[in-house]
Amino acid sequence: MTLLLALILLARMDGAVVGPNPTCEWDQGVEYPNDIANYSWKYHLDGAGLGLQFSNVTCNLVSTQPNINNYTCSAKLPVNITGQHSIYIITTNTVGAESADSPASPTTPFYITVGGLEAPNSILIIKKEK
Repeated sequence: MTLLLALILLARMDGAVVGPNPTCEWDQGVEYPNDIANYSWKYHLDGAGLGLQFSNVTCNLVSTQPNINNYTCSAKLPVNITGQHSIYIITTNTVGAESADSPASPTTPFYITVGGLEAPNSILIIKKEK
């Protein structure tokens, strides 16, 4: 079986700036519609050799063609460190004799900026005159 994977990080993360914990979305092709339930996905952040398992992945059927069913899948990417990052994903078929990993998706760059309140600066203590 061939595992197909295309990666798109929401907000067009082709170098785009996003907030913390962005949603990662990818296209996943499967041969049979029920196969999607047997898949798991690991993301490799910033070139890490060890992938981390996505949790709470949702996949929705987009189209069906002979021998291929196309899904759009998404999950939160638990990253909240400001700076330049990159990600690639590997799909695993977790069942039986067909247990296999896909090739890695293309690496996708993105930049995280963590907003919020800024700390006060230029503090000045003034003695009140009588």
